[in-house]
Amino acid sequence: MTSEGALTLTLELEAGCVADVHVSSTRRTDYSAALAGRAVDEALHLVPSLFSICATAHAVAALRACERALGVEVDAEQRRLRELLCQLEALDNHAFQVSVGWAKQAGVAPDVEPLRRLRHATETLRVWAHAGARWVRLGGIGFTPRGSVDALLAELSDAVDAVAPPAARQGDARALEAWSAQAAGPVAALFRQVFSLGAAGFGKSTLPLVPALDAAWFEARLTGPDFGARPTLDAGAAESGALARAAHHPAVAALVGAHGHAVLPRLVAALVDLRALADAVASVASALARSPGHAHAERDSGSGAGVADTSRGARRCWCWRSTRACRAAW
Repeated sequence: MTSEGALTLTLELEAGCVADVHVSSTRRTDYSAALAGRAVDEALHLVPSLFSICATAHAVAALRACERALGVEVDAEQRRLRELLCQLEALDNHAFQVSVGWAKQAGVAPDVEPLRRLRHATETLRVWAHAGARWVRLGGIGFTPRGSVDALLAELSDAVDAVAPPAARQGDARALEAWSAQAAGPVAALFRQVFSLGAAGFGKSTLPLVPALDAAWFEARLTGPDFGARPTLDAGAAESGALARAAHHPAVAALVGAHGHAVLPRLVAALVDLRALADAVASVASALARSPGHAHAERDSGSGAGVADTSRGARRCWCWRSTRACRAAW
């Protein structure tokens, strides 16, 4: 069993304030070595098993990269299916962090029942979407007729509102404080802690937020030796994740205007992003119909990049294939 490594943060304090921060990582960045020399189909089958976190997003990024490299045209239904699976994975990750991670930070019991309901809904939607077929394959899969998805989406929506209460997704700090003082659950408990400590603006950062970046942007940088291990934005650090995705939302924008890129805006951004993901799932699932899923490679070698978004930020893959081998870098 291999170690996943760790991120170590060292803070330098002066007069009770953080003067400097040093980050070191022992996380592995050599996963591409496990894929080099393998047939593309074999490499694609292995990719999800290499990553315990965001395995679906890694698989989708790898698929997109290989298809781009080989000139495989993928129809709209296949793109929707993969987008749906990434959204469902991100929902699971977000909900776990809110229900369990936030509870741990606040020192309260995890909110298990809403999380259980949400995960039941996401898993049922996965089965509805691909019927257990092996979907990690070039060009996609064939679809069979699906039943109505309305009841499944209603179940998901209710579970999301239980994990991320609508009253906690607003941009008025005073209203949030008043709500959290009366409400139960890990969300309210963590908000109470933030307000009691006067920490709404704690952790304020002036780093830029990562914008939406396409595969071509990553492809131009992944050819270098260091980007996969230490990605940067314009040669500097930047913030990805829920705040970057939800910064345009009125509630998040209002809190950022009052507190900057700090704790309270980040907490609300995570809840807003949960709701946005659920709405996106409803939109994509409702658009899924039937597709034959047939495609073929136009060439035997080439290069390409693929990107898939997760709850933490973009997962990117660069891949090229000769007639017998595949090489990839993350």
